[in-house]
Amino acid sequence: MFKDPDDPLVVGAEGSDLAPHSPVTAPVDGDALLRHRVREANARSRGELL
Repeated sequence: MFKDPDDPLVVGAEGSDLAPHSPVTAPVDGDALLRHRVREANARSRGELL
C-alpha cells in the first residue's frame, strides 16, 4: 500500500496508493500534485530539505 521511497519506515500516508479519480492526484492550481507537495513539506519539516 505504501511505496514512498522517502518514507521507508511507512510512518506517513503521503506515499499511499490513492483512488484513481482522487482530487489529490490532480494538479493543484496548475502546480505539482498535492501529494508531492505534502511529501516535500514533510521532508522539509523533518529537516531533510532546506
